[in-house]
Amino acid sequence: MMVRFRPHHFICLHFYSGEGYSPEFVEKLASLVEEAERGDVEVVFGADDLCRVCPYLEEGVCRYEEDVARLDGKAMELLSLEEGGRKSFAGVRGEFPRILPLWKEFACSSCAWREVCERHPLYR
Repeated sequence: MMVRFRPHHFICLHFYSGEGYSPEFVEKLASLVEEAERGDVEVVFGADDLCRVCPYLEEGVCRYEEDVARLDGKAMELLSLEEGGRKSFAGVRGEFPRILPLWKEFACSSCAWREVCERHPLYR
């Protein structure tokens, strides 16, 4: 089965470094990133494969859906994503020189995970 990510995960998960909300979440996240690296990922709106183990998913909807939808919209724009489309997760890294400065300005300044991402070599 193909991995399914909501749009902002196509960017943010490249900075994953083994941290998370719980051991179950970290294990699932590591597994999804590993699988995503091997091929295309399906673009979905709303809860994706990672969200299913997130503590902020309540009755199938993210507690922060409004904020997350804003991030998804920007990621869709920057990466030219369409719902139901497919994109190479690994290939997104090739777009970082173009998109990362814009993403940082739009999304990272208020993100709770910012300090984690800033330690990752790809983020610098």
